[in-house]
Amino acid sequence: MQFLKKKSEPKATASSSKRLLGGLRAIAEALVIVLLIRWLVVEAHMVPTGSMIPTVLPGEYLLAEKLSYRFSEPRPGDIVVFKYPGNPPVDYVKRCIATAGQTVEIRDRKVFVDGVAIPDSKAHFSSGFPSLPNLLDIPSDQWQTSWENRRLPADVEAYIRHRPNIVAGYCAYLAAYYAEISGIEVDYDSLQKVVSAIEVTGNSWEMYLRNALDQGFKATLGESYSPEKVIPIIQQSLRIDFGGLSNKIIADNFSKITVPENTIFCMGDNRDFSLDSRFWGPVPLENVKGRPVMLYYSVEVKKQASSQKPPSMIDNIFMLVASIFRPGDIRFSRFFTLLF
Repeated sequence: MQFLKKKSEPKATASSSKRLLGGLRAIAEALVIVLLIRWLVVEAHMVPTGSMIPTVLPGEYLLAEKLSYRFSEPRPGDIVVFKYPGNPPVDYVKRCIATAGQTVEIRDRKVFVDGVAIPDSKAHFSSGFPSLPNLLDIPSDQWQTSWENRRLPADVEAYIRHRPNIVAGYCAYLAAYYAEISGIEVDYDSLQKVVSAIEVTGNSWEMYLRNALDQGFKATLGESYSPEKVIPIIQQSLRIDFGGLSNKIIADNFSKITVPENTIFCMGDNRDFSLDSRFWGPVPLENVKGRPVMLYYSVEVKKQASSQKPPSMIDNIFMLVASIFRPGDIRFSRFFTLLF
């Protein structure tokens, strides 16, 4: 009996090892299947910013299928996930506006593709800021080259830095806008004409612009000019910096370009708060990863991530788990919203 008992122990050990190996094999097979599905079929993404409001809100998790664009190319109107050309490890979610060979132009925020205004029902403007007029005189071929080389914002900023009268013209537009809000009626064309004609004086941009706007208001308002009312308006119109001014010009009045071969032109639906093809150029087709089809989870984020440094996978998992403990922030009505 003792002999038989000792002989049974190796069998028990062998059986346990076999079960362990079987379990590890099952886990490995499941992991391979999950990775294959993620690589070939569908992938989950979290949107940390508000660039696609109102279609996709910050803090929403979506599923993107990856089969469609293996056999076809994105079409205008499609929402796409792609590797950001400026930093390929980072994924962006935007809407395809135009494809290779098509022309894109924006006039006073209205998008034109091949010279025709598109039915842009998803476009959302949330800044409350007026559309800036196009006072630039940059040749079309120069604009196209600068845009394709992904340096358009820097080139536009450099352009206006050497043209004080153009900057003064934009400040006049903003001043007229703020004056209207304050209940002061002033004609922009008359104000801009006076301001742009004033010679550059002073030791700084601010001194010159402040003086030019003040003279412009005096000339256009006449006896109704009041320093107490005008000076706060001038100060408010001078708050925009060169970088912000160049981005605003590009966003509202984008000169006509032709989308290069094997690329697409993408924009966020939240036009005032989206860094997209207007600023950093075309999206190569090889960067396109998939087509979002459904939102599966949505939670309000307390602080939106910077588009330049979106959250990592660990950050996303942490936010997902943490949201369980604040159910009031979960947007249940957004669950399983289709995106096509």
